[in-house]
Amino acid sequence: MSAPEGGQPGFKRLNFFKGLVTYFTDWIDNEAYRRDKSRWHNQRLHGPGVVVGYTGEMLVTGRGDLSIEVQPGCAIDGSGNDLILWDTQIKAVHTDALKLPQTVYVVARYTEELTDFISYKQNLAVRGHRRVLEGCQIEITPLLPNVNKEIEIARILLDKDVKTLRDATDPQAPKPNEIDLRFVLRAGRAGPGIDRAMQLALQSMLTGARGSLGLMARAGRLETAQDALHQAIGMTAVHLAELIDARSALDLFAVLFELQVAIYVEIKLGHTQLTKLPQWDEWVGQLRVLQKTLGERSPAGSRLTLLINTQHRINDLVRVMFQAAPTAMAKV
Repeated sequence: MSAPEGGQPGFKRLNFFKGLVTYFTDWIDNEAYRRDKSRWHNQRLHGPGVVVGYTGEMLVTGRGDLSIEVQPGCAIDGSGNDLILWDTQIKAVHTDALKLPQTVYVVARYTEELTDFISYKQNLAVRGHRRVLEGCQIEITPLLPNVNKEIEIARILLDKDVKTLRDATDPQAPKPNEIDLRFVLRAGRAGPGIDRAMQLALQSMLTGARGSLGLMARAGRLETAQDALHQAIGMTAVHLAELIDARSALDLFAVLFELQVAIYVEIKLGHTQLTKLPQWDEWVGQLRVLQKTLGERSPAGSRLTLLINTQHRINDLVRVMFQAAPTAMAKV
């Protein structure tokens, strides 16, 4: 983007016209324009991080030994480079080169490789590589990542007796030798981060959740249902502002689930008559499905679909349970 001496700052692209004679430097400039513009766009409209919703999202998992598995995905580094990992990679952690206990970082780096070398017998001075292969390299390093050069996709605190690497039992509080994903950046996006069909499904589910939770609060006289209702209203506002992507939707769902668990506790402690309703066991079972889905380590899009469908069923059960709640509560 730098301007020549005395020139105006800005992006300058090649302008073709009839009779124009170009030299190889013109084509270098033309390619530099395209790359600089793309990087500028990435830096300012998306920022560094893993791109949510693309294949396996570079998800890092333990393999039960001293190695990890990295799923395909793509990311953007702080310099605006596109990092695309096309295939699953397995990387070993070599503890003999480390001073344990120590934290190691799994990073993705942008790489370039010259390919397609060509030379001409008629003129040996004309030779070179015709292509540059852009790639993504996965490394495990003890050095804190530099976001301008690499993107952290996981970190692991290794203790002195490490024998295996495993997924975190509690993703919010990983223990030593467990995969820690809390520090992974997520690249932003302009506009909604989920497709139109998913947007409509989410909108329908939230409408049902607001109605069923409101019914719980009013007819069931459950204070915790009012908190869950506020969460559903907040999720609706974020959704209507087109700020939800698959990953943020999971985080919002996790809060909604926790508030519904609070409803369960309130019923068990102060409204035990509701546990005798025919729909009680299935309602509890569907909450367990939410919990299991939120704890899975799979792409966000597929989990979001299951969460929406499960919450739809919960909404239906709640409506049946509480539409006649005053009568039912009086009789039970």
